[in-house]
Amino acid sequence: MAVLSCLPLAAGPPVASAAPAPVRAPVAVLGVEARDLAEPVGRRLKSAVEQALGRLPGLRLLASQTLEEFKLVFGCLDEQAACMARGGRQLGAARLLWGAVVPQGDQWRVRLVWFDVATAKTTSVVEVSMPSTAELETAVRALSPALRRLLGVRVGVLVLHLPVTETDIWVDGQRRVVGAGRVFSTAELPRGSHRVEVRKRGYLPWQREAQIGADQTTELVVSLPLAEVRAAPAGD
Repeated sequence: MAVLSCLPLAAGPPVASAAPAPVRAPVAVLGVEARDLAEPVGRRLKSAVEQALGRLPGLRLLASQTLEEFKLVFGCLDEQAACMARGGRQLGAARLLWGAVVPQGDQWRVRLVWFDVATAKTTSVVEVSMPSTAELETAVRALSPALRRLLGVRVGVLVLHLPVTETDIWVDGQRRVVGAGRVFSTAELPRGSHRVEVRKRGYLPWQREAQIGADQTTELVVSLPLAEVRAAPAGD
């Protein structure tokens, strides 16, 4: 079973280094290595990391491999920085991400490393704990804040107050929910401008550009005028 010799996981609360500026770069995820755990745990968490990264703006995920495969291919010993950077350049990656997971009682403790290929330096490290019984979606939710800290992505929440129920909500051209109630709250959105549309049959669509602030909740009141119903021509 693979062990990350350069990633000792000490007990204590999750910690994080200062977050770098947000990046827009190709990223290679080298996996989350499992220590004293069945190998599927590492694969599940790697999948969770990739899902969480895929939801963040400005990142392009490259076809990736495990950390052990990466080190074997490029001849890197103990994640030596110059070698990791050389391998990253050959993959066409601007950043590498890898990690380790160890059991602690009924928890998994995950440590993630964010590596800058250009400078050959580790720029951020975060740790997060999650229940060892976590399903993949739970793991994604647990890892998403840690990944945002790694990348320096700031987010906010959008709340819509709706005049009717059973509406369709679209954000940035993607359908977020069908059949919303009178109050709808988005998942966390990156700060900046987002196009929001509310649709319901028999009503005119409502559209706005919502400005989302970092660490803030933006609330909008939606109005949905009734669509004009035209009488059918005589004889139809």
